[in-house]
Parts: sequence; C-alpha cells; structure tokens
Amino acid sequence: MMKFICLVLLLCTAQSTLGAWQKLDGGLKHVSVGRAGVWGVNNNDNIYYRRDTYGDNANPGTTWTQIAGGLKQVDVGDDMVWGVNSNDDIFYRSDINEGDQDGANWVKIEGKLKHITVSQKGHVWGVNSGDNIYHRIGVSGCSKAGSSWKLIAGGLKQISVGSSGVWGVNSGDQIFYRQGTFGDPVEDTDGSGWTHVAGGLKYISSAEVLYGVNAGDLIYYRAGVCEETPVGTSWVQIAGRLKQIESLSPVVWGVNSNANIYTKEDDA
Repeated sequence: MMKFICLVLLLCTAQSTLGAWQKLDGGLKHVSVGRAGVWGVNNNDNIYYRRDTYGDNANPGTTWTQIAGGLKQVDVGDDMVWGVNSNDDIFYRSDINEGDQDGANWVKIEGKLKHITVSQKGHVWGVNSGDNIYHRIGVSGCSKAGSSWKLIAGGLKQISVGSSGVWGVNSGDQIFYRQGTFGDPVEDTDGSGWTHVAGGLKYISSAEVLYGVNAGDLIYYRAGVCEETPVGTSWVQIAGRLKQIESLSPVVWGVNSNANIYTKEDDA
C-alpha cells in the first residue's frame, strides 16, 4: 500500500510542474506564500502584501500593499508571518486574520537570525549568521511568539519547514533533510538527525512539493518524496530561472536575479 501511495505522490509531483510562469507587477528580492497570503520584500527591505491572497493562495492577487517596517526576508504560515531585518533582529506580525489581513504590528522576538521559516502548522526554524540552526519552542495559536530558541546540531545557511519536512542547504550548497519531520507533524518535533541528500542547491522550499534553485538559478523539484521515502528519489529540472522560490499547493512563486516576480500553477 505504501509503495502505491508513493507512486501516486510521485505522479502528482510530476504533474505539478506543468504550469507556465506568469510575470507579475512589482519587484522583490524575496517572496513567500502561505495561507496568510503572499508577502515579500524588495531591495530596500520594504515589505509588501499581495491583496486578495489571504486564505486563497491559488489567487495571484491584485495589487501590492506596502506594510510598515523593514525586513530583508519574510516567511508565511497560517495566520503567521515571521521575518528578519538587516540587523538580524527577529519579528512576527501580530493579529493577522480574515478581517485584518495586514495584521497589526511587528513584534520583536529575542535572538538573532539571518533567515527564518514557518510552516502552515506554525512550526518555526531559523539559522543565524554563523549558520547555527535554531528551532522555536512553544509556538501555537495561543502563543504566536513561542517561548525559547533551541539550538539544533549542524550548520545551514538556509532552512525551510513544511509538508515535506525540515530541509536546508549549507554554505557548500549541500542539501540536508531532518529525519522524523516529514509531513510537518502536529507535535512540534526537533527530528532526530540530518540526512545528506545528493545534489546542490542554494535555496530550498519545503511544501507539498519540494522545490529548490541552484547556483545557476536553475529550478528543480524533488520526485518521490512521501512518507516511505521522505528524501525522495531524484531531482527534476523545470523550465525557467529563479534565485529564490516558494510554494504552497496549488501554486509556486519566485523571484529572479532582476527582482522580477513570477508565479505559476502546480496543475496537480
């Protein structure tokens, strides 16, 4: 039965790359998509929210609305947006909901990170300027801020948590999967160790489909990722060039080296 499920997921993953890229207005250096909508930051660290994408990530939205504050990177979950600024200070956006899709304020959290990630179940991980890895303990619907940072063994320059588990890449563009995190379990787990996965990527995005881009901005998805084989089977290249990519079924978003913004349907 598990082999059959893996085969079905593999076929679905293959279908997910069929859509054509659509260029949107605006310019961003980083974009993220979650059930709280599509958010991004530009080269001046200005923050933007894409109107009409909250709770409807399949919608490409209408216009970009600037949000007060300055961040160099953001990541979007379910009613949660976290980010870091040029000083590596950490923030989350309070009171995001259907009635107030912009949220209310940026709330500063203790610690320093250069990159942060939040899953659709509210699990938060990050890496600092020394490539140390941290897991935020105690984040929940009742406690958006969580309680503390836990240092996790290993070293990564970028990390992503989502339905495919916790994945990351190190300073040599080597790829790693955190054992025991596939499916983004409701029980927030540290996992049990890192598994090196063949290939080379500078940025990776964990969701229903695992995407990544390499040093040449070539785009790949990981085939065969499922509960039985959480590390998948192979990397499959798709059309286009992006420097950064994020996805949440049924859409993929990304930006290229010229800060152009693109999206496409997974078609899964």
